[in-house]
Amino acid sequence: MLLRRELIISLALVASCACVMPMGNEFFGSAYTDHWLVGDTASPDCVGAAPGSLVPDDTDCTKFYVCVADGQLSPTSFPCGDDYECFAAGACVLTTDADAATKCETPCAGGDGGGGCATECPDPVTATTVVASSDCTKFKLCFAAPPTALPYRMYDQSTRGEVEISCPSDTPFFNGAECGNDKAACCSCKEGTCTKVGDFLPDPNDCHSYLQCVDQAGDGVLVPVGPIPCENGGSFVGTACTADTECENACDAGSSSDTTAGVTTPAGGVTTPAGGVTTASGSDTTAPGSDTTTPGGESTTSGGDTTATSAETTTSDGCTDLADFVCTAQGYYAHCITCESEYINCQTSGGTPTMGTCAGDLVFNPDPAFPYCVRPENCPFHPSKIFN
Repeated sequence: MLLRRELIISLALVASCACVMPMGNEFFGSAYTDHWLVGDTASPDCVGAAPGSLVPDDTDCTKFYVCVADGQLSPTSFPCGDDYECFAAGACVLTTDADAATKCETPCAGGDGGGGCATECPDPVTATTVVASSDCTKFKLCFAAPPTALPYRMYDQSTRGEVEISCPSDTPFFNGAECGNDKAACCSCKEGTCTKVGDFLPDPNDCHSYLQCVDQAGDGVLVPVGPIPCENGGSFVGTACTADTECENACDAGSSSDTTAGVTTPAGGVTTPAGGVTTASGSDTTAPGSDTTTPGGESTTSGGDTTATSAETTTSDGCTDLADFVCTAQGYYAHCITCESEYINCQTSGGTPTMGTCAGDLVFNPDPAFPYCVRPENCPFHPSKIFN
């Protein structure tokens, strides 16, 4: 009964608040985040559902969302509370219930309660969240494209944006949920998940060895066994052993491995990993800034990692002289060192820069690490402060 009363109060707050509610955890409750969630959040989970229906938060099994209308999801999820173990089957499960004897695990959520590390932004993005990058010192921030008035284009809910951000220097390692000091908690240090018998997985602690997926108990549950060393001190890269003796452990920082030699047969009398050498990162890693919502509502592949050449001239009021600005890459750049509505638009590298204006009362963030239009009260936004 108490939970229901809290939900009614929460729904009233959602209906009466003109801005987007803050996120549920410490970072997303800060003033930095509500600028990219400009509109309400639609969700297929709420299609045909009655107002007040509860749906699970796929990123945290101890939380749930509220359907505020048909097809409309609350902009933030709500925790079940200390007396509840997890949210399941449309309700919070009490810790005393028999079916809640074990702590729930959120698939691919990372951290102590998760089953790994998510590396791809959810589709659609229903709430601002973070996922792991291929680099343990970075993470990807996923956010929904804002459906606002022109000059933004109208986006459907499947549109999403993401930007890669470095962890702060005092907490340099991302563990799948947050930046911290424990290097061993890096996503690259965790064993991969077996999907079929015979698969080969890298040993995160020894790049000269690998693990093999087996049905050890004959019950259909696959587990990785090993480590199994590559022959002659070779290196395991992607899905195969190579003849290279130089490599880098997944949990270690340092130079990249050499992966140019041919494939050799692993020792130990097990099946040889077949096929050629593939890179650990693959082709699914999204470059920083790609598919993110730009000030004009378009998608750009340049993001905020590029900066204008030194040929630009800054005037006495802290703004760049457009005539002297040189486009070093496609992207959007701050016109001033302060938060102003105007920004510089570079359609191509070496092209002619033009002036753009953020929609409504939004202003352009002057930090090149996050080159987007934001709410004035959230400007300037510095990604490096996310986990501080």
